Parts: sequence; structure tokens; C-alpha cells
Amino acid sequence: VFSGQPDVTPGGKILVLTELNFPGDVDGNTGPIHFSGHIYVNGSIKPGARVKGGSLTANEISGAEIDVIGNVAVTNGIVNTRIQAHGDIDAKYIKGANIFTSGDVSANKEIVNSEISASGWCAIPNGRILASVIAAGDGIVAGDIGSEMANPSTLRPGVDIYAEKELAGYDAAIEGKNKTLLKLEAAKNELDSKNAGLH
Repeated sequence: VFSGQPDVTPGGKILVLTELNFPGDVDGNTGPIHFSGHIYVNGSIKPGARVKGGSLTANEISGAEIDVIGNVAVTNGIVNTRIQAHGDIDAKYIKGANIFTSGDVSANKEIVNSEISASGWCAIPNGRILASVIAAGDGIVAGDIGSEMANPSTLRPGVDIYAEKELAGYDAAIEGKNKTLLKLEAAKNELDSKNAGLH
């Protein structure tokens, strides 16, 4: 029997994550938080905080750095925060954020002055997108886009920057292995030549 927070990985594997609960706020004075399970913050995550874990639930996130393998659920807003995740991200509003995830990104009210790269959907069906750069592999849904006063937005539906960067990393690793293999083959040939000269 397992107890904890259920979660599903992007590959469809069901996990039960142990929980770490914070009754109040988390900030820079709390120190970096590293926890492999689900992190539940009853208050807000404030400027200077750094959180790394399995998944995250908070009332609000502002001025923080978040790195999780699962979902991020925020009751209110995500503001001036960098998030890297492998799951879905959901908030009431997103402002001045940089979000990079293999899942979906959804908001209720607005996405403003933010940069978002998602493999899934970016969905704000009842809200608006203002002055943001968004790429979403599955598509972008918005109630309204832009205004006369706001800077223009750049929207790239069907573009999966997350997957592109992941593939680029694999390509770089393969190239590095190939270079190592060529060096080993050259060294082997040199030894074979020397051994042949001894006979």
C-alpha cells in the first residue's frame, strides 16, 4: 500500500509521489528546496526561492526558479518566474514568466509579457494573450489576442521547441560519441602499424 500524491509521467507511467508540505510561504531565506516527491506550499513561493522536485502545488509563484518532473498547479498567478517541467502547468494568470515544458500550459485570465515553449497545448480559452512569445506543439487556444496598447505577440502553433532542444541534445551527444570512436579507431590503427613493424 502506497500513500502520497498520484501523478502521471509524460510517457503514461503512474507514480505515487511522497509529499513535502509547507504551511506558509517559501522565499530565498528558506533555502533551495530539493525533494523528489510532490511539494505542497500552502502559501506563496516568493522572490529568490528555488524549488526542484517531482511536482508542485502553490497559491502563487513570484520571482522564483522552478524545476519539476511533473505538474505545476498554481491557484493564482505565476509572475516573473522561470519554470522547467515535464508535465502540465496551470494558473489563473501568467505574467513575465519563462516556461519550458513537455506538457500543456493553461491559464484562466491572461498571459502577458511571457515566453512559453510547450510540447502540448497552450490554452487560455476565456482569457487573452498580450505581448508574449508562445510555441506549442499541439496548438494555441485563446479567447483574445493582443490589444491596441500592447506590444505584438508571436504565436507559433504546431512548433515543439521543447522536443527540438531535446533532439539537439541527443544529436550533440551522438556527435561526441562518434568523435571519441574515431579517436579510438585512429589509436588502434597506430598500434596495429607499430605491431606490424615489430614482426
